[in-house]
Amino acid sequence: MEKENGVNSTYVQNCIDYFNKQDKVRYKIVDSPQKFNLVVYNTQKGITVKKQFTNNAAETKHNPVSGTYNFGLYDNPNPQDTEKPLDTTHITYGPNDSEDVLSVKFKNPDNLKGTYYVFELDQKGKPIQASAEATINSMQYKVVYKSNSEATNVANAAKVGDTVTVTNKSRTKILPSTGGTGNLIYRMSGTALVVVGVISLSIIDKKKRKKKVGESNEIN
Repeated sequence: MEKENGVNSTYVQNCIDYFNKQDKVRYKIVDSPQKFNLVVYNTQKGITVKKQFTNNAAETKHNPVSGTYNFGLYDNPNPQDTEKPLDTTHITYGPNDSEDVLSVKFKNPDNLKGTYYVFELDQKGKPIQASAEATINSMQYKVVYKSNSEATNVANAAKVGDTVTVTNKSRTKILPSTGGTGNLIYRMSGTALVVVGVISLSIIDKKKRKKKVGESNEIN
């Protein structure tokens, strides 16, 4: 906002007076001979990203994997690989970090009422679609999004003030549990093979015995 004859306008001066009366001053004034700029920091609700892991097929282990994980904010639910995000941020886990869930915020986008989409970025900087498998820090993960937004049912969609949780699931296969139907098929097949084997051996044994009896009769 332009100064007039080196003096702030009434509106600008009222802003300065208001913030000077607050218990905690949270603003910065950038003043040039002609222009005045007021930056307020305590109005950034932003969009929060939470990061977590699952390390086993049963999803009972949630140990963090050290490394830096990058995220992009888009206004497009299906961005192209070459599309530049509106904003980027990252979360870093150290080798000794034990806390699974860490969080970070995107700053307020231009349209405070708009709907935006959070994507984790792969190691080439490309957005990872929901439930897709991708290489992140040279490891393979299935990436799952969950939003707490009440305005949309899209997994990675959010408005200002919302939170999107990004889960990296390790690629682990679940083996058939003991006694389950998956195991039953293999047990039945094995039993059938054993029965067939026993019958075959029994037939062969009978043929051998008949042959020996015939040879014995010829000698006599």
